[in-house]
Amino acid sequence: MRRARRTPGRSTAGSAPWRPNWRTASTPCCSASRPSPPSRAPLRCGWTSSPTVCTPSTPAARRRRRSVPCSPGPLSSSRRISRSSPPVRSTSARETVAELRAPAGDHAVALAPGGRWVRAYERDTLPEVGAGQLPLRLRERGVYLITGGLGGIGMTLADYLVRTCRARLVLTGLDAVPPTGLGAAVPDGDPGLAERAERIRKLEALGGEVLAVRCDAADRERMAALFEEIDRRFGRLDGVVHAAGVFETRRAFRSLAETGREDCERRLRPKVRGTLMLAEFLRGRRLDFVLMQSSLSSHLGGLGFYAYTAGNAYMDAFAERHRGDDIPWMTVNWDGWIFRERDDDTPHASVVSPSFASPDFGVVAEIAIRPSEGAEIYGRLMNLATPHQVLVSTADFDARIDQWVRGAQPGPAAGPAPEPAGAAWADPVAAQVARAWTDLLGAEELHPDSNFFALGGDSLLGVSLAHRLSQEFDTVLSAITLFENPTITQMAKEITRATAQDQDHQGEA
Repeated sequence: MRRARRTPGRSTAGSAPWRPNWRTASTPCCSASRPSPPSRAPLRCGWTSSPTVCTPSTPAARRRRRSVPCSPGPLSSSRRISRSSPPVRSTSARETVAELRAPAGDHAVALAPGGRWVRAYERDTLPEVGAGQLPLRLRERGVYLITGGLGGIGMTLADYLVRTCRARLVLTGLDAVPPTGLGAAVPDGDPGLAERAERIRKLEALGGEVLAVRCDAADRERMAALFEEIDRRFGRLDGVVHAAGVFETRRAFRSLAETGREDCERRLRPKVRGTLMLAEFLRGRRLDFVLMQSSLSSHLGGLGFYAYTAGNAYMDAFAERHRGDDIPWMTVNWDGWIFRERDDDTPHASVVSPSFASPDFGVVAEIAIRPSEGAEIYGRLMNLATPHQVLVSTADFDARIDQWVRGAQPGPAAGPAPEPAGAAWADPVAAQVARAWTDLLGAEELHPDSNFFALGGDSLLGVSLAHRLSQEFDTVLSAITLFENPTITQMAKEITRATAQDQDHQGEA
């Protein structure tokens, strides 16, 4: 379902323009506006084999499409302002309905009196941090709150802040925090608690000061007590990172049918109510930044991450709405992370799925963001003079957007199964899977161990694939199950297992 909403604002010259907001089920707020200062352009994003940053700026009203050229390089980003039709006086219900009924094409559209606006992405460049210099938004011995700071991404930022400016940190989380004080012992029998204690000890050994607090970011009483303790202990607060979220790796993927009220409330609580609580207790404070940790899912959609995607879209829209206020709201939309530096390091679960860290998902682990890369991106974010929304993509972002749109289009008619290199398809099920891959991905030279993701597959193409194979084999296949079996051989085995199970159930009936 798609819905357009127009939000009126001031019309006085020089004041903030009114912004029509366009939302879809898998994208966050997309806004268009009449002319506004360049400093108000909000969105940044990017791509390369190592993480880059690029920026889809909110379209400022210009008569022609404007592209900002930039030189290639690491951590580049993009901006494009694009209007696809002449100015019109108003947007009628008929025009809106016509847009909704049109074939899938543009990723996000805003209909406004200024015309029909589409969101697009190009590269731009984030400023490097000079040798021996602090990023613009950091200060020596600064005091920084990181909600969700005891998790993997939060700890990566904590480590960066301590190494960069000997920061004093307030780290919160839902899990138990280790005891503090000289000689404090961690109780036996809790490996997670012991790991958190070791991480904090390492931060302190690097010269940092750490206050770890068990605190629900969405709980008003706990947040009030937290800010009282920050003021009592440090007397100030210089910056905030909102990284609180619920993302259990074992429950990462959930189909729409499995996404119930309880799951939505759990995942939306830190993203929505946690954001509102943070804004309430930050009111009136002078801060150098508030960085919202969001996800690419709010731009690319999130198969199996429906509540999580919705929560991130809310955070994006909230920061965009309040970016012109006294508090410098910033947003970073991360791609997937994996918490190891080299392929031969001991695997740790990624923030996407435990399968993503396995050999079968090597291609996904290969392009995931690693801690050292994430730390470099943090540094450049903190060196931005003007608050922005920053998207971090480890693969070509334009191609991912194209696949998002193309995933809704019907594929070509099925042809003969492509021949694998050096051998015929011994398994007819594998041959049929390969034929579907060829139609959806355009791949021709396939092998039994070809990987769906390595060939350009994504969540939306996975939905199309699951639907097609379910019809062809007269069974019910979850796209999530197929993602956990990303090679042709694995998919064929899963289909064989599912069809055999269906036959057993029919026999019992």
